[in-house]
Amino acid sequence: EYRLIWKNPDVNNFVRSVCAINPDSVFWNHDDGHPTQLIKEKLTVFFDRNSTGSFVFTHRNKPYAVTTRDIARLENGIKPVVSFSSLTNHARAALIDAEENMWIGTWEGLQKFRKNAFQVYRFRQEEHGEIFSFLEKNNGEILLGGNRGIVFKKENNQIVRHPSIPALFSKAEVLCLYESGDGSLWSGSGYEGISRFHKNKLVNWNNTGNLKDNNCEYLFPTSNGKIFACTEN
Repeated sequence: EYRLIWKNPDVNNFVRSVCAINPDSVFWNHDDGHPTQLIKEKLTVFFDRNSTGSFVFTHRNKPYAVTTRDIARLENGIKPVVSFSSLTNHARAALIDAEENMWIGTWEGLQKFRKNAFQVYRFRQEEHGEIFSFLEKNNGEILLGGNRGIVFKKENNQIVRHPSIPALFSKAEVLCLYESGDGSLWSGSGYEGISRFHKNKLVNWNNTGNLKDNNCEYLFPTSNGKIFACTEN
């Protein structure tokens, strides 16, 4: 079915953009006008004396408007989210990605606004909150070496203990991690030597006399398959 749901009284001020939350809640923007909402045939204009609208769009089923100075939520009025007035007043396209970053296409170029400079991942309360090392495995999995030999991984927005990797040391921190070609997980500690975890078997070399203070700060692989253990001394 095709029908006219609203008749424009000024055909020279054309509808530039449109978005809909549902069939009874439609938003649009005139050319250099103000965002307009039609809910069950009731018309509301989001007027802002300091700026005009450019276009409207939706993100996570919420309506947004791009004006001459900001990106704003349309919720009981215009509520600015990000201001770009110091950079441009010629925004012509915008979207919000899965990480809530805002991308804005302007006459001057492409702009990106990050909601947070860093993403913070929380530990569960019962876990130690220290991270000493990182490793991206060949399969893309990210491992994090913690205290008391614990290895963590990211699960949604939390850092949790890895379910299939045991504590690599009894008390010491995991200062470094390395994955060899056969899938072995090598790790160096602050004072409990070196461990190797492979095929569910954990081996630890401690007090061998080869490592100063049983310390291993870094594991360095060579092209012939050997691994150098680097200590703090």
